[in-house]
Amino acid sequence: IDNGTMRLLDDGRMTTDYAIRPDIYWHDGTQLTIHDYVFGFKVDSDKELPFSDPTAVTSIESIDALDPLSMRIAWKNPFYLAGTLGQMLLFPLPAHILEAEYGRLDSQSFMNLPYFLPEYVHAGPFRLVRHEPGFGATFEAHDKYFLGRPKVDVFVLKEVLDTNAAIASVLAGELEMTIDRFDGTTASNLQDQWEALGKGRVLVTQGPASIIPFQFSPDYVNPKDLLDPRVRRALFFGLDRRALTELGYGGRVTPQGEAISIFAENEPLYEYAPALLKDSANDPVRAAQAFAEAGLRLGADGMLVNASGVKPAAIEVRASSARVPVGTVIADMWKRVGFDAKVDPIPQARVADREYLQAYPGVEITGTGTGDRAFARIDGETWATARNSFSGSNRGHFNNPRFTELTTLYRASLQESARGQIVREMASIFKEELPFLPIFFLPVYATVTSGIHALDDLDGGHPGGGGYYGGYPRAAHLWEKD
Repeated sequence: IDNGTMRLLDDGRMTTDYAIRPDIYWHDGTQLTIHDYVFGFKVDSDKELPFSDPTAVTSIESIDALDPLSMRIAWKNPFYLAGTLGQMLLFPLPAHILEAEYGRLDSQSFMNLPYFLPEYVHAGPFRLVRHEPGFGATFEAHDKYFLGRPKVDVFVLKEVLDTNAAIASVLAGELEMTIDRFDGTTASNLQDQWEALGKGRVLVTQGPASIIPFQFSPDYVNPKDLLDPRVRRALFFGLDRRALTELGYGGRVTPQGEAISIFAENEPLYEYAPALLKDSANDPVRAAQAFAEAGLRLGADGMLVNASGVKPAAIEVRASSARVPVGTVIADMWKRVGFDAKVDPIPQARVADREYLQAYPGVEITGTGTGDRAFARIDGETWATARNSFSGSNRGHFNNPRFTELTTLYRASLQESARGQIVREMASIFKEELPFLPIFFLPVYATVTSGIHALDDLDGGHPGGGGYYGGYPRAAHLWEKD
């Protein structure tokens, strides 16, 4: 605002002006220009395509090129991140490769273009030269990378789905670096068996929250008892959150690892919802009381029944293969307070099937971004539906109109103090409704073999698209090998 590149208009809208560097080149050598942002916005805002975080694009009215290297973004209303857009909020795409295809193809055909994997082109430090399904991909240094040519000429990204095989490869020196590949128990074992011998380093940073979202869609939810907030509260009381945190961290919990709020204690928004959920778990007695308020009591076999003596259907705990151990413990904890539950592992063939992933009947174990990124999980505007190719973040289909309204107000508030007051009301609604149960803040582990100089900046990164401003490999051009 001070230098005129951000302007609040009399009609309630705003504009921001951005300029990009002249030395940014796509991997095929073509210069990146503002037209690539204009085209990227068109694709990002296409609700039939699943490519973008919609947080910013839904608030953008238009993007106009002022010249090949500068643009003006017109916003429908003030937007709190308008002056600090990261690439995940406004993702440029190579118009010289994709624009003609986008104009002539339907959405499914466009998503199936070879560009989006075997022929991928972007502007990062390494360019894809070969993709081999079932094996991985080979990348070479991008000579024209705008921050300087990478120090490593080639790296190979290997696809190792089996955890035991991945461990063996690390111990044998075949996998020289991993990021977010191992759970806490495995990472702890590697520290004892591998790092202690000087063969490498096991790094850890606090990542996004591990959460248990409930299903709210009447088309999917089973048992229907989950729609009762008293039942959701009872299930939270039935969890030993500390024990789950210990499991997630392999017995070596970092400070502030347990989720006692929807925000981590080191996040700015925590002060507006401090210890919000500190007393919401770890209490079987209060779990029984909450179940009773919902009309459920323990039967002769120690399992809950309703007033007619009928047991609710078992809760399916859907989990990826890496989260099955935690899911198993969660199911057992719920059984101990009388509610039957079972783990529903996600088949490997369906890990990318968005329609399947949003149709879970009970709960899922998943992660959510740090800070205000958690709002997208329960924003009524981000449902996963056929219209957006099931890419919406709100896979549980929770919808509280007031919470959705507050989310919009939050994003339209430019002052942090004003956003904080909005967060207080949002936190109150969250505690009453419990659309998901925060368990712990996921430890993200990385392994780096001796002789490799990388990932010293692990803190502050985010996994892939989980962060607005870059992922854990954001300084890959500086990685070195002795």
